[in-house]
Amino acid sequence: MAGSEQGVRNSTAKGSLSPVRIDWIAFVEGGIPVLAGIYATALGFGWIKGRAQPDSASQKWIRHFRWLGPLLIAIGLLLGWQAYERGAHPSAERLAAGIASRLQLPVTVDETTRLDAVAGSGETITYRYTVTVPIDPGQVAIFEERLREQARAVACTHPGFAELLRAGYTVEMKYSLTEPPQEFAIVTAPSACPPPADG
Repeated sequence: MAGSEQGVRNSTAKGSLSPVRIDWIAFVEGGIPVLAGIYATALGFGWIKGRAQPDSASQKWIRHFRWLGPLLIAIGLLLGWQAYERGAHPSAERLAAGIASRLQLPVTVDETTRLDAVAGSGETITYRYTVTVPIDPGQVAIFEERLREQARAVACTHPGFAELLRAGYTVEMKYSLTEPPQEFAIVTAPSACPPPADG
């Protein structure tokens, strides 16, 4: 089983979280209504004056800026916050695509295991492995149980997996046996690992 454990470790050597670019377009989209809202609020309360003296009808509409301006500011702040959240916590799909591109899949991770794909859905990052050597049908249950123990231990200690778990993602390892044909999954949630000891 040492090879399988080493394969789990090797498969995430380049799979940790990578810096995510800030979505500047979203920030600009959020900033425009904020600036417009500040200007509209100032006009509505008479803090600044327009170029031309407004007539009575225009003055009536300008008064509405007293509440339209703050509304625009709130919308802009909401858009900016959404952009920040996208940058601070990327989607599992986006993160998995970045990991897969760096690993150049499929890749042989040891003498018995091949990593075929990395996928993301919701808050789960899924690693899909193939066990390339035949397993005695009578030993499959033992093989699966030992691999589960090792994979869970590695998920909590390997830097790549541990970083994903600390960021709030669930790590799923799906194994396909070539002989006998069989599949099973090992899921490690962030809560399954003890918090790191204080240094």
